[in-house]
Order: sequence, then C-alpha cells, then structure tokens
Amino acid sequence: MQFRIERVPLKSSEKDESNRITTQSEEGESAADALRAVVERERAEMVGEILELPGLGAVLTIRAGGSYQTLSCYPETGPLPIPPRKRPE
Repeated sequence: MQFRIERVPLKSSEKDESNRITTQSEEGESAADALRAVVERERAEMVGEILELPGLGAVLTIRAGGSYQTLSCYPETGPLPIPPRKRPE
C-alpha cells in the first residue's frame, strides 16, 4: 500500500530552508511499516513509540541529523473501505 508521509520539523526558523514542511511517498504493509522504513533508511532514532491512528494513519517523532521531526503517515488513496457487518439472524 502506498502512504504519504508529512515531515514537520519541531524547531522552526524562518531563515533555515531545512525547517519547512515536506512530504514524501513510502510503501508498506501498514502506516507503521512505512514509518519504520523511513527510520531505517535515514538511520534516524525513534523518540517514543509509533502512535497508530484510526483510518490507517500513524504518527512518530524522530531524531535525524541532530534535529527532531514529527512524521505523520496516512494512505495516499484514503482509508480502505470497511465492509458492512452482517446482522445476526
């Protein structure tokens, strides 16, 4: 499944271009897997745990390159449809 990851720096400076919000695309079985792939590829440190949200989203704070960033991850195509439940007879 394809996920959109939004990266938000936790320390902002208007003069520093590296402190702007960016987005990227990542593939994974789940939002948590997509976040783990980013952490591994960037050799970042996870600060706390991955918080999984309803609707197939997840949030994580990382430390990478001496700065702290929050990563928000959600499906690029929206959440998967939930099949209707069968009523008991």
